[in-house]
Amino acid sequence: MIIKVCGLREADNIRDVERLASPDWAGLIFYDKSPRYVCTPPDYLPAGRRIGVFVNPDEADVWQHARDYGLWGVQTYGATPSLCRRLREGGLAVIVAIHAEGDLDRLTRPYMQCADYFLFDTPCETFGGSGRCFNHTLLNSYHGEVPFLLSGGLNAESVDAVLAVSHPKHCGIDLNSGFETAPARKDANLLKRFIDTIRASHA
Repeated sequence: MIIKVCGLREADNIRDVERLASPDWAGLIFYDKSPRYVCTPPDYLPAGRRIGVFVNPDEADVWQHARDYGLWGVQTYGATPSLCRRLREGGLAVIVAIHAEGDLDRLTRPYMQCADYFLFDTPCETFGGSGRCFNHTLLNSYHGEVPFLLSGGLNAESVDAVLAVSHPKHCGIDLNSGFETAPARKDANLLKRFIDTIRASHA
């Protein structure tokens, strides 16, 4: 089970989250309308796999951030399949974020050959961090081969909801606003308790 903690920004908070919760992936948001927007590199960057989050991205901007922040992968909202393909061919892991509404097979089909992962999120104007959960029965409409992460409104009370997902391509979870004391400030102890429980259940 891949654990991604998204919306990190402050150096001291990144250190606390790493020390206590040890996520597999750390998400840095490069969308300037997000309250978790990273406009300059923090004094300390996550030691593990760094994922840059982009909305309707410009290719040159993605590559510049990849170099500046040492990104392992990118999570995209609104990128074209051709751009995803180029990013992947250039060595970045590509996570295509999909607003979970309607037929997930139809929504994911254009990206089947250019995504390493999908991330199913709650539809919202802010592109993540809404704090709202979507109806997980929608996952039954996904039959693709690309693995996916579950996102959208997960919080400390979501253990049962996460563990109830039995889809064969469910490979991870994305944690963000449900574990915050303020935008981009994660409660590292709360994350630790939640992540420890999930990992123990999947051991």
